[in-house]
Amino acid sequence: MLKTCAAVVLALLLPGVAFAAGAGMMTQQAQTEHYRLVLGVGPAEPMYSKAEAAKTHPPSGMIVTGGQMPKAMSGTAMDARHVVVHVYSLPTRKVVTTATCTITVVNRGTGTRMAVPIATMYSAAQGPSSWHYGNNITMPPGAYDIIATANVERATCHVTNPKMELTMQT
Repeated sequence: MLKTCAAVVLALLLPGVAFAAGAGMMTQQAQTEHYRLVLGVGPAEPMYSKAEAAKTHPPSGMIVTGGQMPKAMSGTAMDARHVVVHVYSLPTRKVVTTATCTITVVNRGTGTRMAVPIATMYSAAQGPSSWHYGNNITMPPGAYDIIATANVERATCHVTNPKMELTMQT
């Protein structure tokens, strides 16, 4: 089932769920047959393996529990983005930690498609209640469609990334 995202204020979106967008994170949400998907795009985040986090106890950044750790990114630091999807069960309103997710970023100007390497992670500051899927990627300024799936249920969001400022469009 395909849905298009709508911009939201997260405090109104999911009462009782401990997810808050980080500084500069723009979000959109969509509802599919079984899930509420919250797509986020923001500045790249520091990411730590569980072993690194156990040693260093980072106060911020992401704790990666599985999947692909980010690789060195090409382009400038200004083009580095954290692209993620949070998956919530509609019946329980709880975070889903076992979804099979994909995220594809499509540059609307060039048609270039990029599959985001999926890592499972949560915020060091918020803990496992902020569980999500995604990674840091290089995303130069431009207009994008971002297609997120959770267990084959799909949502598409539209993003404009001019320099460091992000705006979400429905």
